[in-house]
Amino acid sequence: MATQSYVQKVRSGRLVQPFGYAAGTVVTNPVTLRGPVYTEWYLRLRGTLTSSAAIAAANVNPGDEWAVVNRVRLLAGSEVLFDYTGEELKWWNYRMYGVPPRQGMAFGAGPTVIDSSLTIPFWDLRSAKPIEVAFNSGAYTTLTLEVTWGDETSISTLGTILANASLDVYYEGATGFPGPFLVSKATRQTFATIAANDQYDIPIETGTYSYTDFMLYAKDAGGVDAPGLIDNVQIISGSTVLQDLPVRTLLDRTFQRYAMREAVTDGVASKPFMSAGSVMDNWLMWGLLRDGRRTESLGTVGVSQLYMRLKVNSEITKLNLVSRYWIPGVQTVASV
Repeated sequence: MATQSYVQKVRSGRLVQPFGYAAGTVVTNPVTLRGPVYTEWYLRLRGTLTSSAAIAAANVNPGDEWAVVNRVRLLAGSEVLFDYTGEELKWWNYRMYGVPPRQGMAFGAGPTVIDSSLTIPFWDLRSAKPIEVAFNSGAYTTLTLEVTWGDETSISTLGTILANASLDVYYEGATGFPGPFLVSKATRQTFATIAANDQYDIPIETGTYSYTDFMLYAKDAGGVDAPGLIDNVQIISGSTVLQDLPVRTLLDRTFQRYAMREAVTDGVASKPFMSAGSVMDNWLMWGLLRDGRRTESLGTVGVSQLYMRLKVNSEITKLNLVSRYWIPGVQTVASV
């Protein structure tokens, strides 16, 4: 009896050339390996940080070492497929995988070596069919990965110097899947100086989009997390209130549902989030797929008006909203 041989179609390796660090610059690399269906990309940040005094929780900025990555974007021509800051991606990794990312730098005096990895998850491991929103790169003719660097003061203002820093990008993906695949995106909105307001409305784009997750957080003028400024969140379609929850309840539900522990920043070196300015209660990261099925997404087909209404109790210097959504597609990928 003949036996059927199995050829492993999952592959991993380096995706693009390293992004060399140069303070305040925007660096782009073409993604030439098009064809695989990507499930995850891995970002590895490395460098050496020196400072004029001992690094402690009080003088590390939110985002820790990843604060030096101001932005990571994937572009298909001018179309934005995903858009995260390093800090957002660090928190999103915690929410997605239920385990805080490993701390990639150390407290104390003297030079500290930075070596830290984060994941860009294309597929949704919290859903019933993670692979259906994997990134079908073969559907695009041009892909560009863009990194916007901050500078040494993005991590700490202790007279720091960042040397020999770079960002390496690796992939995991497969070939030969027949599809179809949904087009998944993550895009962001930023709002400045929001006064206390019982009904502050943020428009949510409609069309063919189906929303699965939202990330909402506030910052003060110094870029530090500013929790407690929002009391309530609603999602409203026309005159119909679809969701209406106090922020405290929404936070507690998220922590429990995704196995996130509350106290993650206490100044102890073994903790994964170093900065005393990182406050978990500031990060509203909630998912809409309760049973893991995409039928629970917030669909917008035929919806003329959709918005998020916030009850803001005190002035917000800066508010950020990251939305994850999918678009129905009939993309297929050929065996490569």
